[in-house]
Amino acid sequence: MSFAPGLPDGTTDLLLKLSDQPLIVPDELTQHIMNKSGQDAKDPDLVRLACLASQMFLASVIHDTMQNHKMKSLAPPAHLKAQGMSLKESRKVLRTEDLATALGDYGVNVKACPYFVDASGKANTKGGGSKAPAQPAPKRQ
Repeated sequence: MSFAPGLPDGTTDLLLKLSDQPLIVPDELTQHIMNKSGQDAKDPDLVRLACLASQMFLASVIHDTMQNHKMKSLAPPAHLKAQGMSLKESRKVLRTEDLATALGDYGVNVKACPYFVDASGKANTKGGGSKAPAQPAPKRQ
């Protein structure tokens, strides 16, 4: 491998270690996304660096989502029940609201589709969708 002579100290070691390291985001996916966005993805070292950056972003978003979920679970039981959360459930279930809050910290705006149903069984109308009137069922003959 030949690297540019003006790289900071330690960059060549990092790039050599990256070539052996398995990452969560595949190189092919990163290369495809880079090509679709107009970036030159011919340099495999640049693609691996983008894979590492995306893996770090995913890890921090998932960590923040889990922290948001933990903070919500510390709420009083009456508040949890009003949100439709089960008090007896011991496993952790991450919700779209937790993910949307975490992504909002990074500048990513997430809106739930109006046809999704939340935990309480009510349709989500916060997404800006209009609620269509219910159509009567057709009469059976």
